Amino acid sequence: MTINSIELRRGFPVKNGGHILYVFNDDSAYLDNLMTFIMDGIKLGHKVLLLEEMDLYQEIIERLHTVFSRKELENVYFEENGSFYRLNGNFEGGSVAKYLI
Repeated sequence: MTINSIELRRGFPVKNGGHILYVFNDDSAYLDNLMTFIMDGIKLGHKVLLLEEMDLYQEIIERLHTVFSRKELENVYFEENGSFYRLNGNFEGGSVAKYLI
């Protein structure tokens, strides 16, 4: 079985299903890094779940539509982060995965 992975930085690959918490203080750099991560996932055929604020999601989708077709974006999913985490009540991986399934 082939394992697709994305290397977030040299020597640090994320393989087959990872939950990444990204802490930042520069909105522009965060958005650029987020776009790169999503685009790499699309190119590798991964499913991408974006837990983010609705305003930022709109900007991301607009940018993605300049690069990818609607068909290519079918594996990009969005959940508003506040509602998602309030629904699950925590960041615990098992409960999050159970909800997503």
